[in-house]
Amino acid sequence: MSIAQPTELLQRPMQQTLANLGTLVEDAARQGMAIHELEQGLWQELLRLGRQCLNHFFALLGDGDMGETVGSDDGQQWHRLDELHPRRYVSIFGTFQLLRVVYGSREGQKIAFVPLDNRWQLPASVYS
Repeated sequence: MSIAQPTELLQRPMQQTLANLGTLVEDAARQGMAIHELEQGLWQELLRLGRQCLNHFFALLGDGDMGETVGSDDGQQWHRLDELHPRRYVSIFGTFQLLRVVYGSREGQKIAFVPLDNRWQLPASVYS
């Protein structure tokens, strides 16, 4: 499984949110903002930054394609199924729809291996 090269297009939203955080703090100091108002603004921007970072992470790892077939430790061979399989993932930063390559004997049968789920150590439930 390869990792995509980071691009400025993917990184730009994160950089803008970081700049927004700095501006928020500076404006709060100049305007005499109450601390609870600053904290609320920081919380919203930090949640936005976390979501952007996770989106960037997901984009870098792509769909998890490891080729036409993969083998297990016990010698079984599984084939890449034709369709990308969606998975809902809910984190503190929001809900994501992950499209990933899966391997098995054939479509409609039990999925044998999902490289991204394995690599990310995703829980059985949709929640992080």
